[in-house]
Amino acid sequence: MHAVIKRFHGWIGITAGLVMAFVALTGSLMAFQPQILRTINAETLMVSAEGARLSPVELISAVTAKYPQAQWANVTVAGQDQAPALALVALSADQKPSVHYFHPSTGELLPAVRGEEFFETVEHLHRELLLGDFGSNITGISAILLLGMVIGGSYLRWKRRPPKLSGWFLARRGLKGRAHAFQWHGVLGTWAALLFVFSASTGLSWSYEPYKKAIYSALSVEYKPKPAKTAPALFDAASFQRLMSPAWPAFVRDVGAFDEAVFTPKDADVAVAYWLPDAAHIREKNDIRFNAKGQRIEHKLFAQKPMGEQLTLSWKMLHTGQYWGWSGQLMLLLSSLSLVAMTYFGFRLFFKSSKS
Repeated sequence: MHAVIKRFHGWIGITAGLVMAFVALTGSLMAFQPQILRTINAETLMVSAEGARLSPVELISAVTAKYPQAQWANVTVAGQDQAPALALVALSADQKPSVHYFHPSTGELLPAVRGEEFFETVEHLHRELLLGDFGSNITGISAILLLGMVIGGSYLRWKRRPPKLSGWFLARRGLKGRAHAFQWHGVLGTWAALLFVFSASTGLSWSYEPYKKAIYSALSVEYKPKPAKTAPALFDAASFQRLMSPAWPAFVRDVGAFDEAVFTPKDADVAVAYWLPDAAHIREKNDIRFNAKGQRIEHKLFAQKPMGEQLTLSWKMLHTGQYWGWSGQLMLLLSSLSLVAMTYFGFRLFFKSSKS
């Protein structure tokens, strides 16, 4: 039995382990996407207000003065410093609507954000290796096998358990060759085992819909497939402002301080998705809706949703570590680097390339 598990662990390690090491590296890069984009686009994403911030109505007026043919789908304003205003808007009649960034105090058009297409490619590499459904199955099967490797590796290490507990978590000096590789492979695996299990088990939901449905069922949340994307409704400046004029003061009255708010016309109403200043992550979204008179007709707070629904809405943030902020992202990075190092040491052990 021991020999079978050892051989299985080795072969899976040099195949699925290699895939998961790549997935781990792309995943850790995605985890830091917000910080990376802000750093390389500081002139746009970290712009400071110079005086009062424009309201959505004032922003539309300022932009329309330069782009009179602009057609608007939604407007986003920030409630904190060092953040731009933005809108899904077609600035001319021959343009399709796209996201544009504006100075929060003047409405001046800011430089386009660089790096978003790169991260879209990284996400496709992470999820399906740029191979569509076939690649998604490869990453999904590899994640399942990673769970098996954690169990098998723990068994193998237990059979050769160090004489002291510290030997499970600390590496000894002076070892060379296979002993050195075996020790580091085991120590890193001991430290990161639970993180591997967490990352693999949360990531499987993007590879297999039945697994995702089972998670929703276990958390008592109704599963709803993502609706197909449709073209956004567009409004000229006058129509958008007419809807926004009562909605903006009503929003300020009912919500008060906020971090960011997205205003989207819905028929004769205005739907607002907003985040509070203490929101832990981007999925911690609240929704409020106003009619044409500025009367609140709906208000859904993230904090008042059942815990199961909060978890499913936050699933991606849990998977990337962003749910816990910097500490979660760093833990994900360390576990990813550990998996890469373990793959390296595992190759050395499997092919006996080092000298004893």
